[in-house]
Amino acid sequence: MKYGTHIMKTKLLVSFIFLLAIVISSFLAWVVIDYYNDDDAIHIAFVGPLSGVDAAKGQSMKQALEIYANYFNERVRDAQQQQIVFDFLDDQNVPDIAYERAQEIAQSNAVAVIGHRRSDCSVEGARIYEKQGILAITPTSSETGITLDNEWYFRTFYNNEVQAKFLAKYAKKFLLQKDNTVSIIYLDTIYGRELAGIFEKTSLDMNVDVKYKWKLMNITSNASKQEQQEQEIARIVNDLQKKSDDAGLILLATQSNEGIKLVKQIKDAGIKNQLIAPDAYANIQEFFEDEPKEKKTPGYYTDGIYVASFIVDLFNQDAYNFNEVYEKKYQKESPSAAFYTVDAAILIVEIIQQTKSRGQQESLISYRKRLRDALANIDTKEEAIEGLTGSNFFDEHGDISKPISIGVYKNNHLISAPLQLSPNDDDKYRTVVYTGVQFNEISQIEINAGRKNVPDFYLWFRFNKLHDGHVIEPQDIEFINAVSPVELKDPIIDETTIDGQTYLLYRVKDQVFKENIHLRSAEHVFFNIKHALGVSFRHRKLDNDELIYVYDVLGTSPRTFEQQKLKNKELISLNNWKVDRIHFFQDTTKKEFLGYPKHFVGNTYSTCRI
Repeated sequence: MKYGTHIMKTKLLVSFIFLLAIVISSFLAWVVIDYYNDDDAIHIAFVGPLSGVDAAKGQSMKQALEIYANYFNERVRDAQQQQIVFDFLDDQNVPDIAYERAQEIAQSNAVAVIGHRRSDCSVEGARIYEKQGILAITPTSSETGITLDNEWYFRTFYNNEVQAKFLAKYAKKFLLQKDNTVSIIYLDTIYGRELAGIFEKTSLDMNVDVKYKWKLMNITSNASKQEQQEQEIARIVNDLQKKSDDAGLILLATQSNEGIKLVKQIKDAGIKNQLIAPDAYANIQEFFEDEPKEKKTPGYYTDGIYVASFIVDLFNQDAYNFNEVYEKKYQKESPSAAFYTVDAAILIVEIIQQTKSRGQQESLISYRKRLRDALANIDTKEEAIEGLTGSNFFDEHGDISKPISIGVYKNNHLISAPLQLSPNDDDKYRTVVYTGVQFNEISQIEINAGRKNVPDFYLWFRFNKLHDGHVIEPQDIEFINAVSPVELKDPIIDETTIDGQTYLLYRVKDQVFKENIHLRSAEHVFFNIKHALGVSFRHRKLDNDELIYVYDVLGTSPRTFEQQKLKNKELISLNNWKVDRIHFFQDTTKKEFLGYPKHFVGNTYSTCRI
């Protein structure tokens, strides 16, 4: 993982990578790294819900930071550099407790703080961090005012204004029916009211009719109030059922706890209205796994819900590696909040490394101020720091500046929606091409001088064929690491799926490819040589504003490849070598201008690496 690296590139090719790693099996050493703790280390505070009703959410963020700390400390240990320690504090997602924890952090030796989880907790903490002068980054709190009037607070996540406007524009462009109508269910908190208000205003500005609004009370952990909220949800769903014919699309502007209850009752009531929701709904599918209807029909409760979120099929290599370590350790995929949490840590650690070390005579107050100023200066693409969720840099209010994407639940998976708003122009959109590969054999492997191989593999694309009125051809690709030009011939299968998408299947064989990269996985401290064998390609003509290749989660699950790896002993025709793992992730590569006018603007191409 290349955590905390600068990107200073003029024009980029967005890459989607499928890597088949092979390793000498007899010498692989797995090392478990103990979480480092030393009084001489640099301390960074984390505050979030580590107990209470939201404990699982906070614990996943804590686990993500522990993985990052293990990685970073092992990397710098040999260089005898200062290591980092995260001090974990529990605010239980309760604002009053959050205020107390913020006071404790301000009086500690922490140089910065990551947190809080909820917006109302961050609002309380913000008062202390600004008054006491300590840098804070929230990975999840989205209330706009948290960073707007506080120069000490930053955010690696989208604020409510960005999210609500995006959801309203996406709904208008792709989801609304002829009635052009939306309705809103919102939680009576800062978070819910702001999301609902901005979504409503944006919709009205686009001449969309906002038909109904339902307010859902906020609750504490009090059992009687939870029962009261359950009854209120039932009342709202009952009213929605009566009005469903003219309610139109429904925005669910709540946190996940309330969202799970809402979705369950809405689906159990047989309500068919289109649902759209913020990032809080990104991992709700796991809460329905034990429901009888869900067991009988995977995706019964979540399929068809659109969610603004960071999505698994958009992973870059660092995100892929991190998720692989997390999944191996905790037996589940890391939630989206974990990625934004690690990005907060990456930013803090990067500015610590860039900033002159704190001398014995410098006060902690002065050092914290220098760190804040350094982070605020990361305000352009050229100064951006690469993280798990992409390039991180801030606007004048301390909010992250990066494109937002949207997913849709399908077969119990949240995948990239087939159409995405263009990151550079809301009036345009780009087509998502779900892409997969299955290797049959890799032969004629040259490990030393040539570093070449001859793979035999199936390659497929699934996509919406029409883009802004013209036909797209995602199969018109250039293989970047092919020794000689490779052209795809007639497809083995060319069919239209039941949901109207086009499916193309090809087979590539007898072609020589160069090795992609040398690969080191995050959890390996000692290892012998690994080689990444596979293929890389990009579209010849369409740039990233028109087309993006993503990993086909539905068509090629990681477990499928793990099973194939174990079964297929003949995949690698080389003694003492075996398949170690298969990688799917996006990357960026640079394309030269070469004086070509079309490359001056819009020269970012989606590229697939396998």
